[in-house]
Amino acid sequence: MKLVIFGNTKYARMIAYYFSSDSSYELIAFTVHKDFINEHNIDGLPVVDFESLSSLYPPDEYCLFIALGYGNMRFRRSIFNLTKSYGYKHANYISSKSSVDKTLIFGENNLILHGAVIEPFVTIGDNVCINSGTVICHHSIISNHCFIAAGCVVGGNVNIRENSFLGFNSTILQKSVLATETLISANSMVTKNTEPSTRYQGIPAKPYSQHLDNGIKI
Repeated sequence: MKLVIFGNTKYARMIAYYFSSDSSYELIAFTVHKDFINEHNIDGLPVVDFESLSSLYPPDEYCLFIALGYGNMRFRRSIFNLTKSYGYKHANYISSKSSVDKTLIFGENNLILHGAVIEPFVTIGDNVCINSGTVICHHSIISNHCFIAAGCVVGGNVNIRENSFLGFNSTILQKSVLATETLISANSMVTKNTEPSTRYQGIPAKPYSQHLDNGIKI
């Protein structure tokens, strides 16, 4: 399948490298909105404006991957939804160096990087990033548009709801529920359920601020 990457940052180039070196997808181009194009070529591939994408690379012949980081979590969600509205299917990248149980249920535009471990009976939604060295234990649910940084441990039967962010080396104890737009700071341990649109930090993690209006921005 032919693939176009949405994004033109170093993060997008990294994702492009993974797809090119460790998947069956054929990388064709990068795309961003016209106002954000600062170069017209990345690593030998064209950068095209998103406004022209469907005419150049129609959705019945090409798929997309939204390669946006965690800087603005609601923006990641909005771009995924926008591209879906154009009729595009979204690729998944699952590293050959990860350990993913065959029982995994997952959607589109998901990223599972090197050294990640996904235990049996896990469900992952759409547009989820699971970075290197993370462990997702059995029967956990990761909802749409979440970003899990490297080295996290998510216990069994955990429910992480939409648009949440886990910082480096976070630990979520078993049976916890992370409410929508929860942010867990690096090196924190969650021992009980969280409240929506709230930031948590520490061992055990405690709330220290909210982001009701603009969502998670880092």
